[in-house]
Amino acid sequence: MASAVADLNLHVARTLAQLGLPAPLAPSVLSAVVQDFVDAVRPTDPDDWLTLVRAARAVPRERIEDDVAIATADGPLVVVH
Repeated sequence: MASAVADLNLHVARTLAQLGLPAPLAPSVLSAVVQDFVDAVRPTDPDDWLTLVRAARAVPRERIEDDVAIATADGPLVVVH
């Protein structure tokens, strides 16, 4: 379901770009965002694309920022001292 909604991928990519972060972070961030998306979105029927698209666009920037922070703690980002 989530992989068929390009809006979610685009929303995350656009937000990462707005934050000035590199595109290679997208897979780490998307893994968490997609899981939340799958758990939370409840389409009314198999053809309810509008609900999926609206939910993808409604992922808050703060949620993506949190996932970037998680990637720093346990993922591809490494803090340089």
